[in-house]
Amino acid sequence: MTSGTVLERVRVRLKYDNCFVVNARGRSGGLALLWNAGVSVEVRGYSNHYIDAVVTREDGGTQWRFTGYYGNPDRQRRRDSWDLLRYSSSLNNLPWVIMGDFNDLLLENEKIGRVPHPGWLLRGFGEVVRESGLSDFAFQGFQYTWEKGRGTDAWVQEKLDRILVSGDWRDMFPGARAWSVEGGCSVHLALFLMTDDGRATQFRRRPRFENVWVRNPECRRVITDVWSRLDGVGIGNRLTECGRVVWNWGRRQTQGNLEEVKVCKATMGRLRGLRDGGSVRAFEDCQKRYLSLFRDESDKWKQRAKEMWYTRGDSNTRFFHNSVNRRRRRNRITCLRDSAGVLVSEECQMGRVMIDYFVELFSAEGGDARPVLECLESRITAEQNEFLLRTVTAEEVKGAVFAMHPDKSPGPDGLSPAFFQTYWEVLGDEAGVIREILREYGSASGQKVNLDKTSIVFGRNVHQEDKEAICETLGVREQQGGANYLGLPGYVGRRKREILGFIRDRVRARIVNWGNRFLSRAGREVLLKTVLQSIPNYAMNVFLLPKGLCCEVERVMNSFWWGCERRERGGIRWSTWGDLCKPKKFGGMGFRRVREMNLAMLGKQG
Repeated sequence: MTSGTVLERVRVRLKYDNCFVVNARGRSGGLALLWNAGVSVEVRGYSNHYIDAVVTREDGGTQWRFTGYYGNPDRQRRRDSWDLLRYSSSLNNLPWVIMGDFNDLLLENEKIGRVPHPGWLLRGFGEVVRESGLSDFAFQGFQYTWEKGRGTDAWVQEKLDRILVSGDWRDMFPGARAWSVEGGCSVHLALFLMTDDGRATQFRRRPRFENVWVRNPECRRVITDVWSRLDGVGIGNRLTECGRVVWNWGRRQTQGNLEEVKVCKATMGRLRGLRDGGSVRAFEDCQKRYLSLFRDESDKWKQRAKEMWYTRGDSNTRFFHNSVNRRRRRNRITCLRDSAGVLVSEECQMGRVMIDYFVELFSAEGGDARPVLECLESRITAEQNEFLLRTVTAEEVKGAVFAMHPDKSPGPDGLSPAFFQTYWEVLGDEAGVIREILREYGSASGQKVNLDKTSIVFGRNVHQEDKEAICETLGVREQQGGANYLGLPGYVGRRKREILGFIRDRVRARIVNWGNRFLSRAGREVLLKTVLQSIPNYAMNVFLLPKGLCCEVERVMNSFWWGCERRERGGIRWSTWGDLCKPKKFGGMGFRRVREMNLAMLGKQG
């Protein structure tokens, strides 16, 4: 129960300077927001379900948005809470964090005990979170923040309290961390969010070959000189040193580019109104230099964005910036769980966890394969075996290198595929060395069954005692629920549409993350054909998708094509997906029917 009088006493006891209260209704509800001096907080809106405020940093410039949230506990009114979340996301574009008791779950495993959480609630809440441009912010500590019936047969635990943030907020606070707080007599655990971990974030830049450098003729001379100078050095050290030298050279070339862009813009502004011949020629030269610098900047961010579907078109530095930020947020590792189940967040500790994990994963054990091989009939002829064991040729190495996309991530030496593709005639004489490396790796590598990652599935007629005995004898565990293997469900059963629904969710999530307001009609066509329609391919090679799920995926794609993906109640779809799948010469767009592609892929394995 919350009221202004009670919260005023709480404010004084906790030594806060300010307090904003939404009074309780009877003995239920009520919200409060407390803050200290030194930070400016402006409450923009409130109700008995939320308090929305804009926070201004001490520097007086940077702003971000905080929302304390309480979802409706009545399932029949849960859609009202979702509508409130959608509406709140449209109010402004400030970096946003929203935390509180959502009374909703995102995943099945966020509940323990009693009956499973209804699927329509999981899907509905997940959709509104994605449509609002938010993502779950992981916190340390115990994850099930609400419980009821402790110690009884009806004991249930759920992750009802959580923190959702926008991508911009993650970028503003890269060191933010959160915990669930033990203590108190409430059935909820409090969440503690710290925007700054108190440590200065330092990034060590690794040498990286920028693909835009290939336009500079001097780059080839630098590579040729260093490669010749290192003749006789091992291939690994040779590549590393070459990458370092080229990187230092490239940094000197591009060191003043940003300042030069500003000078070019100022010069063009000064010369634009002058009509004499000298001024006109100076303006054209300055404009060419400006466009060259702008193209280099756009291509640099394109290389980092890893948007492989993009081949040519206008420079779109903002789109690539957004893609890079999404990749960095997705790839950032804030903590790891060691073999004892303890979360560690220090960089050196996480490094040890990674090393220990992969050392154990790739440890090989000796074994006797003869009893197994004696039971198998040979299907490989002598000629086929000789073909498989032949030495890798220089042409095969070159073909593998040139099959890579030029913008793919570089190796430890910082050299991208574009580097090898552009200067292959300088480096290609090392193909024999690479073949030797591949041969030695093949002869030295081994495989080991990791029992910690092995699980077994039993039929419903197997007794519990037999299950436990089998698991104990084999040293494995029984698979519970929807565990995945290689990205696909390890066990499907009869609930195929529900279990394979992640395909539809992946398509929808990719659409939401794109920022479609930047896309033209031609861009949507390219993304549909090259990205969206390829997402289900991996699963369609293994499973026959339910017809209903295929229709749902097609509806999501159709909404994306007509620009209706962000509208709550649809919008106009001017044609059915079946008509869009007709060839262009018959009035369609040449898209594919999901069900037909599924059957074709399964038919190839017949």
